[in-house]
Amino acid sequence: MVGRFAPSPTGIMHWGNASTALVAWLQVRAEGGRMLLRMEDVDPQRSKPEFADGWRRDLSWLGLDWDEEVAPQSQRGPRYAEALANLASQGLVFACRCTRRDMEEAVSAPHGSFMGSYPGTCADGRWPLDGAGARRLRYPDDAVVLRRADGAKLRDEPAATGRSGLHDAVVLRRADGAKLRDEPATTGRLGLNDAVVLRRADGAKLQDVRADTRRSGLHDAVVLRRADGAWAYQLAVVVDDMDQGVTHIVRGRDLEDSAPLQRFLHRAMGNSQPPEVAHAPLWMGPDGHRLSKRHGSVGVRNSGLEAAQAVGRMAHGLGLRDRPDACTPRELIDDWRARGPATLACGEVAAASFLPLPL
Repeated sequence: MVGRFAPSPTGIMHWGNASTALVAWLQVRAEGGRMLLRMEDVDPQRSKPEFADGWRRDLSWLGLDWDEEVAPQSQRGPRYAEALANLASQGLVFACRCTRRDMEEAVSAPHGSFMGSYPGTCADGRWPLDGAGARRLRYPDDAVVLRRADGAKLRDEPAATGRSGLHDAVVLRRADGAKLRDEPATTGRLGLNDAVVLRRADGAKLQDVRADTRRSGLHDAVVLRRADGAWAYQLAVVVDDMDQGVTHIVRGRDLEDSAPLQRFLHRAMGNSQPPEVAHAPLWMGPDGHRLSKRHGSVGVRNSGLEAAQAVGRMAHGLGLRDRPDACTPRELIDDWRARGPATLACGEVAAASFLPLPL
């Protein structure tokens, strides 16, 4: 097992970051695996060396160690360019010169696109790939939009392999996140007009559904390289995880919607076994929003707690222990083995019930 811490050094480590780091560390150490540290400093304007140094100090202070620090994303531009060229050779990339205002006006028009944030204006290949503009991902027609028998929309998912043939399983989730049973495509090729029959995890049959007949431009909004030449997170993180042999990822539940896209990118770039991804609970403030810098000074080191006290508070909030007693991460490994799955099944934690927040 190979896991990773992959913080973006754009600010200090807050409680939500620390909790996810703890869960990621426990998952790897409980299995005797290797933990990597990678600074995801792909945003050149917001990433700062002093924040990266602060993350290293805070992880060490909490007792969360790592086996190797790999190259930061800011040093891997040539590798991302190679990956982008690979995707372009498969027809999966197009150049886009739309501004934010262009997209907002197109979507707000009386007959605006169904696609949401991106109207698909440049998806017809009007601009050369060696010219100006951003580079966006063109999802193949295997992306499907489905509904339950009661009409509730299911989350959009790409076909697992990009070419959904007879034996390709399609993994779907309900809007509430509950996983549906994997089902093979039933027609030999899951195109946009192919009907798909699905069942819920409890075996109940879902209404026969038909993939949306309009091109799945919902995902054409995904930027791989910005117009200013900066590499985008979605491409960089997949290339890094592939190259560094990452097999297991734990991240916040707010990134759950990225999982289907990243699985698709892994397979498109030749990785037939993408990492297993788990999503840690979000720590929610009293205002109903997940913890972030909007709550003021919520840095773990600014809490006034000792490191073991901070770990104990997080363990209690995550349901790993019944009391918030001080402890070290290593003392939690057996608790993780016993209660880890229940922790990952939890969607949110009321932070103020467990943490000293200066709100």
